Amino acid sequence: MSEKDSNALLALLAGVAIGAGLGILFAPDSGRRTREKLKNGVDELGDELQEQLQALSRKVQTAVGDKTQQIEHAIDNLSEQAGLESEAVIEKLEARLEQLKARIRQGRDTP
Repeated sequence: MSEKDSNALLALLAGVAIGAGLGILFAPDSGRRTREKLKNGVDELGDELQEQLQALSRKVQTAVGDKTQQIEHAIDNLSEQAGLESEAVIEKLEARLEQLKARIRQGRDTP
């Protein structure tokens, strides 16, 4: 969760808590009515938090998907590069082997 999202969530929770406290202090309604209002407020807060969690979840899934694709691409590039480099090494070794074989043949051919 980013710091911006954390701060927004904390600000929302603080605002709801302050609003609920002030509502209780200044409520002209009966206890039953006040409890009903509080319950509705808590339900609305729960819905809001659920929506924010879902949005955050989507952001995280998108970010993970993007990073996964970047990692897969990097691995493919490294694999391809390693394959090309190993082919070049093999070609050099084969060329060197041929040179050594030629020297051996020359050594055998000279009396």
